[in-house]
Amino acid sequence: MNYQVGGFEIDTNNYCINKDSSAIAVEPKVFDVIVYLIKHADRVVTRQEFFDELWQGLAVSDATLSNHIKFARQALGDTGQAQHIIKTVHGRGYQFVAPVKVNLKFNSTAQNPALKIKNILKVSTHKYILTSIISIVLLAAILWLSQTNNRDLSADHVPSLQNLPTENLQALELYFQGKYFSQLGTQQDFEKAIDFLQKAIAADPRFAIAYAELARLELNQIHWSGKPIEQQTSLAKALIETSLDLNNILRPRCTQYI
Repeated sequence: MNYQVGGFEIDTNNYCINKDSSAIAVEPKVFDVIVYLIKHADRVVTRQEFFDELWQGLAVSDATLSNHIKFARQALGDTGQAQHIIKTVHGRGYQFVAPVKVNLKFNSTAQNPALKIKNILKVSTHKYILTSIISIVLLAAILWLSQTNNRDLSADHVPSLQNLPTENLQALELYFQGKYFSQLGTQQDFEKAIDFLQKAIAADPRFAIAYAELARLELNQIHWSGKPIEQQTSLAKALIETSLDLNNILRPRCTQYI
């Protein structure tokens, strides 16, 4: 199904929002919030209904929902001041107030074979992790080839595990599990992501990029769970400093490929 809201096209078949043939970046749960509001535009949707229907009873703070509404408005060119698309009904909830045109015959998957393939190839968490690891190996190879020029392509020049951000594959898998859960959009998923990243660092204390990703998630906790700004920024600063220090220490081993 396709919804038209002003110049925006909300495609529920491919889970995307487009405007003037350009995709609008939106997180999955924010997309769900928009679609749910559209489907129930005839009434006010309470905060508790959002928690029950979209988060299915998971422990989610009011701040998390408020941020999702904020990002939903941004995706559709609305603001908390204007509220010409999503209206806040104080003490009750939210309502979609903009005119919506429904196109039941719309099928963007048929129009775009690439989107059809993308929609079919839904991978599991483990496939996501494996694909990510392979991508890093290929990226290392591409960087190496771009700098090779006319050097002899001997076995000594072939990229190895030393070119990955860590040689510890267990730590690498834990890192990508953390990345996976960080993209799902709920507080519970963010907590899982942080746990996986902490385990990745425990598996390899020299895993610089894991510290950087953990710092990003700790900062996100200010908005998603309302944790104290001073506490989270202090924690993130320490993680970033560790990441930078490790990056400077480990950089020499990869200079032949940079």
